Amino acid sequence: MADLKCQNGDLVASKYGDLVLCDMSGDTYEDEDVIQTANNSILLRFGRNKYHNDLGNNIYNRRVKASETGLSMVVEECENAILNGDSRIQEVIDVTATTGENGQCYVQYRLLYLPSQYEDLEDDDEEDDDNKTREVFSSLYIDAFNNMEV
Repeated sequence: MADLKCQNGDLVASKYGDLVLCDMSGDTYEDEDVIQTANNSILLRFGRNKYHNDLGNNIYNRRVKASETGLSMVVEECENAILNGDSRIQEVIDVTATTGENGQCYVQYRLLYLPSQYEDLEDDDEEDDDNKTREVFSSLYIDAFNNMEV
């Protein structure tokens, strides 16, 4: 079943206002699927998936202030959420967090993943695996800070 296309954490609409589905052909489909899985992992409160209570982002279960320490906590927890959420991910290259609008936090990430077509192949050559990995990146706003404003 096709997924809805997301871009920068938002659903994508066509020029006619219809929601766009992910293109299920070629490499871009899996790129979009990996990004969507990573975004879902970042947005999911840790322990809230009743079938997989070890998935999600623990930042929502902590008291976090919009400070340098708070931003580093966001980075660490988002990286953990991404890595735990998808077995295709080989490495989280970079995660950054900055303060956004209205008490939100802007998270950007880049990661390497091994496409599913290569997962089942038994190959001991790690150098060759590096040639098969693909790099993707995305960004989204999360509500990570304890905002005391009303």
